[in-house]
Amino acid sequence: MQSAWKVGVFVLVFAALLFAAYSIVGNSLVRKPTDTYYAIMEDIGSIDPGSAITLSGVGIGSVDSVELLGPNKVQLTLAIQKGTFVPKDVRIGSSSSLLSLSEEKIKLVSDLGEKAGRLPIGGTIYLKKGSLLSSVLPEGEETFRELNLTLKATRELLSDPALKSGLTDLMAGTKETLASLDTVLVETRGMIAENRGTLRSVVVNAAAAVSDMRNGIRAVMAQVEEADLPENIRKIMASLERTSAQAEGLVAEMNAFVTDPAMRTALSNTVANMEELSARGVDIAENTKAMTEDGKVITTKAIELADQAQEIATEAKGLLERLSNFLGVLPTGGTKLSRPELTLETGRNFELDRFATNAFLDYPLNPTASIFAGIYDATETNRLTVQYAQNFRNNARLRYGVYASKPGIGVDFNPTARVNITGDLFDPNDLTFNVRARYLISNGVYGWLGVNRVFDGNQAMLGVGVKR
Repeated sequence: MQSAWKVGVFVLVFAALLFAAYSIVGNSLVRKPTDTYYAIMEDIGSIDPGSAITLSGVGIGSVDSVELLGPNKVQLTLAIQKGTFVPKDVRIGSSSSLLSLSEEKIKLVSDLGEKAGRLPIGGTIYLKKGSLLSSVLPEGEETFRELNLTLKATRELLSDPALKSGLTDLMAGTKETLASLDTVLVETRGMIAENRGTLRSVVVNAAAAVSDMRNGIRAVMAQVEEADLPENIRKIMASLERTSAQAEGLVAEMNAFVTDPAMRTALSNTVANMEELSARGVDIAENTKAMTEDGKVITTKAIELADQAQEIATEAKGLLERLSNFLGVLPTGGTKLSRPELTLETGRNFELDRFATNAFLDYPLNPTASIFAGIYDATETNRLTVQYAQNFRNNARLRYGVYASKPGIGVDFNPTARVNITGDLFDPNDLTFNVRARYLISNGVYGWLGVNRVFDGNQAMLGVGVKR
């Protein structure tokens, strides 16, 4: 009985291990049948064998191999799931961003779909990789085209002869209106100066007539109170006769003043100028109203921009507060943050006959830990590196995280003050192991030698670097 249950446990454990092994390497051992296609590109960027291929967002295969046919011509062998309908008009859609942490993919899209017809098996696709702008903003190029069209239309509107003529006429009309107003004022001033004596005489006579009428009224009231009315009435009549004569003289003077041809011409010109000035004033008022409405719109836009700027400032303030909480609150004594260490190195790969440059930043978080980040193969494939580093007592350090845009770990060892040895293992899908040995010469300048892809190519490298 005891042997039977041991055999049962052994069978169960063996079955579990067999299932786990199949889940891990099953796809590699038992590959699905595929159809072979070819793609021609000028620049494949960071696309490597094994990079996934999608059509309309669905995975349909992977890159089987990459072959350089010329300085600007690369052929990719595509392994597409057997039976997949590949349209003839397929092209590359938006790709990953410059420093993407994810693996590079070939994203195929089709505008016509089945209407374009099926690409024969073994056929060749001519692809062109999208620009950096299209990778960050898929609609960015179309947006910039529309913006250019808008700027062109605006320029044409501003250079429109009719618009310029209208503005010129408006300015000329305004100038004429001001000139007419000045003429009216000059003519009015001249008319008053020329007829000053006549106007003074008219005013004096009118004042005398009013005084006589007042005296007549007073005399009538006095006579009413006295008994001898006939005598008083004769006196009143005589006074009224004199007043009437003076009034007739005043009327004659007023008539002569009004019927004077020079005066009538001046008044007619004044009225005409005032009518023209009124019409110009209406036009100016309408233009002022339109300008006021435009000013309201501009003010509203300015307020919206100010609100957006306030929101951005609030978000930036919150980000700074979170960064302060992450790094720790500094004491009031003015303690400074730890100074980061910048490393820039370049070297020649004798196997590939090319130079490779790396730029890394080591930022200490505390005496035993730091953040190791930078760009692997800068100016070429620009692959991102971000790792957490833990120091140990024996001058060794373990790093883990993302290396060259792939999951990876690394080890740094300093046997002496001038010697540094590093090893980096990364990319589980295409396991790569790089080794470096560095010797500090002086003042942060060091020389180094190393091997890329140890046990799988053994690419020798030699270079120099600086550390600040």
